[in-house]
Amino acid sequence: MAARSDMEVYFAPLLRGGVRRPAIHPADYGHPWSWAGDTLAAWHNGIRAELVDLFNIAESMTVRRSELGDRELDEAYAWWALFRRFLGDYWSIEEQLLFPWIFDPEGPPGKGGGSGTGGGGGTGGGGGGGGGDGDASAAAAAARYGLRSRLERFKEALALKLAEIDGTFDLRRHLSAVDIFPTLLDALDRFAPRLLELFALEERFLPPLIAAVHTPADAAALDRRIGAALRARGGGGARGPPPWRAAAWRAALGWGAWAPGGRAPAPAPAPVGVAPAAAAAAAVARRASGPLAPGSCPAGGASGGSSPSSC
Repeated sequence: MAARSDMEVYFAPLLRGGVRRPAIHPADYGHPWSWAGDTLAAWHNGIRAELVDLFNIAESMTVRRSELGDRELDEAYAWWALFRRFLGDYWSIEEQLLFPWIFDPEGPPGKGGGSGTGGGGGTGGGGGGGGGDGDASAAAAAARYGLRSRLERFKEALALKLAEIDGTFDLRRHLSAVDIFPTLLDALDRFAPRLLELFALEERFLPPLIAAVHTPADAAALDRRIGAALRARGGGGARGPPPWRAAAWRAALGWGAWAPGGRAPAPAPAPVGVAPAAAAAAAVARRASGPLAPGSCPAGGASGGSSPSSC
């Protein structure tokens, strides 16, 4: 096969018809039989919904790719910065709360493999039975360690793809939006399917580990802890960002002017003291256009960093 020219490589995302939207389907949630996976599905489905919006934005920009200006790219970056920040916060909390809860080899008191192994050794069943239990426990611990290592490597690879999208947005300071957009589409094509693959991997292998050592009440308690931790970081409520924050994002980005589907323009903020919810939404919108404005990453949090929680 003949090598493609630089121009063919550069415009490949547009030549193949623009955005390649992956299949985005929510995970099962809220069923009596799905409780072990609900803690994962609640947050994963929220992020999946944001990915749908991301591809709606990309498709809208594709239709007008020959007329893109700096304003459109700045608005897309503002949305991306919020999405990336929430994803980074969730991953951090996943490492701090969710993974220790799942992968702790001892499990909850009275339920772990360690206590069962010790009990087997103390009974009259003989040393052979205790040795078999010990081998099984060691094999299970090794499997848990291997799965956690695999998930961590997956996230490290995704962090590089996040940094690639960040770096592409940074090019808007030097190149026109029309020049940057094909590269941005290509980076998005490499990121979104891998993120969905990570979610599918976690939703397949983690619920059996949860069900083996935890109860529905344990899962509900952890879900509340995750929600509280995200609220402390400014990431939303117990089931994701509350409606007033989503409304503030739309107001800050002016989605009604250009997003597909003909969304109505965001209403003007109400006067202070008239509608507290609307005033709160306007305040968040102002904050979103300030600290999260393009090029305003704090020192040590440059957008090109490899950490998923970087600006």
